Amino acid sequence: MVKYWAVFDDLAAHPEKSPNLLDPVARDQARSQRQIALSTYAAKGWTQTGTAAVSDVSASSTAATTYVVTACVDVSAINFVDENGDSQVAPGRRDRQRFTYKVVKTDSNFFVTEDTLEGKRDCCTNR
Repeated sequence: MVKYWAVFDDLAAHPEKSPNLLDPVARDQARSQRQIALSTYAAKGWTQTGTAAVSDVSASSTAATTYVVTACVDVSAINFVDENGDSQVAPGRRDRQRFTYKVVKTDSNFFVTEDTLEGKRDCCTNR
């Protein structure tokens, strides 16, 4: 999960980079969802500053090569700025949430395949 978020953070901070750089960490719905987000940011002229902090990662196997992974993601250090340098972060943004992902293991790697982007406010409460 840490690598998945790191790749996304890097691409959001550098819109000139190819969204295909998601390929080593994401497939299927998760990849498509993140590519849509990156395209939307680029179309609006937004650039990300800062990075997400991923913690409290846990996984449970649902099949031989499939896992459900949960992680607390703290985006409080992330800002999106427009071409004028003005912040585009919505007031009241939930900075710390727990997300659930579906991850598939292949012979060569682990890939996030499902990312609903639906977080729960049950983590990182002590920060």
